[in-house]
Amino acid sequence: MNLNLVIDPKYICNELSIKNEKKIGANRVANLFKTLNKKQIIILIDKNRKSINEILKYLVSIESELDQNDTNTIEIFLSSLVNNSDLADFESDVEYEGDIEKFLNNLFLKEYPLQALVSDKKDKKNLNVFSVDENDKIEELLEEYRKEYIVSDNKSFREKSQNVFSYKKYQKTLFNTLWCSTDIFIIGKEFFVNYYKHPKKEPNYFMNRELYYDGLKFTLKPLIKNTNYTKTKTNMTIVTGLTSAEIKNFKSEFAIKVQSNDILSEFRSIFKDNFNFNLVVLKWEKGDEITAGTGHGRKIYGKYGGFNTSYMPFEIYQNPYNRELKKRIKSKKNNGFQWFDPNKQIKWQDLGEELFNSNKKN
Repeated sequence: MNLNLVIDPKYICNELSIKNEKKIGANRVANLFKTLNKKQIIILIDKNRKSINEILKYLVSIESELDQNDTNTIEIFLSSLVNNSDLADFESDVEYEGDIEKFLNNLFLKEYPLQALVSDKKDKKNLNVFSVDENDKIEELLEEYRKEYIVSDNKSFREKSQNVFSYKKYQKTLFNTLWCSTDIFIIGKEFFVNYYKHPKKEPNYFMNRELYYDGLKFTLKPLIKNTNYTKTKTNMTIVTGLTSAEIKNFKSEFAIKVQSNDILSEFRSIFKDNFNFNLVVLKWEKGDEITAGTGHGRKIYGKYGGFNTSYMPFEIYQNPYNRELKKRIKSKKNNGFQWFDPNKQIKWQDLGEELFNSNKKN
């Protein structure tokens, strides 16, 4: 998952000024910024980025006293934050007025998902607080967040391992990673064949359609709040696919487009208050020596990161038949997830040609 972090500007300025036989502040700050320059960390910045400009201004005032290499590292990092380029940062709508305590309190009042602070204020409850010398602790936490986790509402199973999350905690994890993304993608090859209106009225169609809808609603619930931070409605795109064999079950590509529009219309109607829904259907082969493709491609991600999932992100519920009760009982099945950097995995556009794309004229 991502780590949402705030930098205390006065603390950094104080550290920059330290220079004695045991410590050189600028070098320590430069090393810290190298650690913070990671996609997995979302640096939460004040409105108009005054705190970053405060550090830059102080850096310039003492530049002649510092090592040039350290100065360059610090200046490049801070300039990227000021210009909103390259780094994984997000500008909040909370102003910084010289008081880090007040700034943090206002972030919490607006329910920003803050998890960490770079500062010397060690008494912050519910926050991971790091000094400029604790790069190793930051790396350890990031490594912990990159582990593979299982999601289960089986309490006895969760008690066996710290790597087993409840579904409630999973929702919080989704929010902590996707809260400030304006474009979110859900990848699931099997979605289309399990959701479209089957002409033979197969009973499994009705069950899958209902379960997928419930799972999608559960997955998106924590992301409804995104608009509070981004000030815009989130674009939600489902990317799914059909193999050559599955395509033959339709009379024509036009029939696929009709079904695609039907699915899209339903989702747009249901989630119109919170999301702009889009749908992409690919010609998606399993992949072999002849055809390009991959087996499943199950994941959910945004600008700052996302998760590879064991099942499709919205494939949460099951509806097995209970012989004793003589009826089906809906429950959440175990799933799994692991954080990834979207820039370091294959793009969905490379999985196959488009059969339908609601963002384009079809």
